[in-house]
Amino acid sequence: MKNRILESVMTALLIAVLGAAVSTYIEVRMLRKDVDQLQKSLDELWADTSEQVQKLTPDRKDR
Repeated sequence: MKNRILESVMTALLIAVLGAAVSTYIEVRMLRKDVDQLQKSLDELWADTSEQVQKLTPDRKDR
């Protein structure tokens, strides 16, 4: 009887751990996708900012 209960508890724990691992894996993939999108947006903003700075900064040929 005790062995059967222990086996049931161990099976439940194994299922819980596997479920948590799968959930964590999926969440990390989603976060990675979000980070990639943010990086792309940041790169675009940096390019736009650099372009605006170049337009607003007069050429200094007297250096």
